[in-house]
Amino acid sequence: MWIDRSFAHKTVLTCISIYYRSIRALTQAGPHLAVAPEQILITVEMETRRMKELRYVIQDELGIHARPAGLLVKKCGGFSCDIRIGRPDKMVDAKRVIGVMSLGMKCGNELLLTFDGTDEEQAVVEVETFLRGNL
Repeated sequence: MWIDRSFAHKTVLTCISIYYRSIRALTQAGPHLAVAPEQILITVEMETRRMKELRYVIQDELGIHARPAGLLVKKCGGFSCDIRIGRPDKMVDAKRVIGVMSLGMKCGNELLLTFDGTDEEQAVVEVETFLRGNL
């Protein structure tokens, strides 16, 4: 499973940094506060939502070449969600034909697609149908 750990790490560090800066500012204000610093509760909420994933083993003898790559990019371009394609060590934007072609995926390789956005449910269904029919 592909997870952008650097983004999650930066988000957590940012939240911790905001929390400590807020506490430090409140405690330095001292007697000017109407409420004692220990009575103030600061909560940082993060929305946790899992993106959709699709794994598909390429059946086409030629793999992903120019024609199916172009058709796949066109299909993915019809959705507003972020779609990434590749393998766990290299993911590219599925809406860019050069990126898709640079993967060099051959017959028998497992393709990983991630979908993140408002219309991800519909995108997963339609892209999976496309892959089964064309790759």
